[in-house]
Amino acid sequence: MAFNFSVTFPSKPYVRLFIEQNYGNPVRFYRDKAIMSLIRLMLQKKDTSLQYRPVNKDIYSDTVTFYLNETDYNHYGDFLSNQAIMDINRHFEQKVRMLMRSWCSAQYFYGMPAIDTVKYFQERFGYPEHIWKAESMYKDCQRNNIFSQEKNLLMEQKITEIILSQLSRNRTITQQAKRIYEDH
Repeated sequence: MAFNFSVTFPSKPYVRLFIEQNYGNPVRFYRDKAIMSLIRLMLQKKDTSLQYRPVNKDIYSDTVTFYLNETDYNHYGDFLSNQAIMDINRHFEQKVRMLMRSWCSAQYFYGMPAIDTVKYFQERFGYPEHIWKAESMYKDCQRNNIFSQEKNLLMEQKITEIILSQLSRNRTITQQAKRIYEDH
C-alpha cells in the first residue's frame, strides 16, 4: 500500500522526538492501530469551523509529518484542525511524561539522587537539554510526587509482591510462606 499523502502538524520538540522514536522517521502511525484510529477521527477535509483556538507557534515549535495512504486520504481527508493538533500533542505528551515519571521514579527508588534521575533519563532516552529541559522535567516530577517516600513504599511493596509470586510460582516457597511474608 503506497503512502502518497503527507500531513504536517506543529508539536512540542520533545513530543516530536517521542513520536519519531516510536513511529519512525518518516512517521508511520499505521504500526499502531489504536493511534491510527485516533488520527482518523481527527482528520477531516478542509474545514475552518474548529479553528477558533490558534496554535501557539512558540510552544509548538517543531513539526511532525506523517503519511496517509490513498484510501484514508479519500475517506477522511488530510486536514487537522487546531483543536485536533492540540489533542494529538496532548495525547503524546501524556505518554512521554508517563515514561519520564516512571523511569525517574524507579531510578529514585533504587537510590539515585532526584536530579540525577532526570539527567540520566535525558541521556538514556535521547532528550538533550535544548529539546526538553531537565529543570522542567524535575518540576514535573515534583508536582506529581514522584520523589515522595510514599511512592517508594508503594513501589517496594509491589516489587516484593512480584518477587514472592515468582518464588511461589517456581515452588521455591509455598503459598503459606508467601502469605506469611506478605503480612510482614
